[in-house]
Amino acid sequence: MATLISERTLWLIVHGIVLGSAFLLAFSAGLLGLVSYGWDTTWLHKDLHRFLHRLRHGIWITALLSWVIVLTGSGILGPWYYAAPPPGADLTDYPRAYLLSSPELRAWHTFGMEWKVNISWLTPVLTTSVAFIAFAYGRHLTHDRILRRVTIGLFTLAFLLTGIAAMLGVLVAKIAPLK
Repeated sequence: MATLISERTLWLIVHGIVLGSAFLLAFSAGLLGLVSYGWDTTWLHKDLHRFLHRLRHGIWITALLSWVIVLTGSGILGPWYYAAPPPGADLTDYPRAYLLSSPELRAWHTFGMEWKVNISWLTPVLTTSVAFIAFAYGRHLTHDRILRRVTIGLFTLAFLLTGIAAMLGVLVAKIAPLK
């Protein structure tokens, strides 16, 4: 009996759809929290404490999700992508080798996949930095506009890099899918 979904396809779904969607939701909540944090400087102490608690936890969840996404991509999907084919094998079963075997497709690996892998590692570093700022300097984010803007900028940069990496990953997977 044939399986409906292969192990590789299941991991692609977990990596891209499940974890990616959770990251998008967590990022959206974190960004909304960071942006709205500076709107009202007349917080009551208990309201500020509750809001800051949720903001810190939400951004840490975003950072954790970004680490899990990168680690599943590099540790689980990566070896399948980079696997070396045995002599005479069908290269379509080996995405990296397939892309490198054709001059027309080579750039999808040398630029697309390699750039995707490198920039995707910046996302967890940036989101962890933002989580640290929110944890260590949370109360200052209300009054310190520069700190809040830098924090929002780092968080937004992490999101943009994630979007670029995801787009490149989808395009490479369309041309040379993991089977």
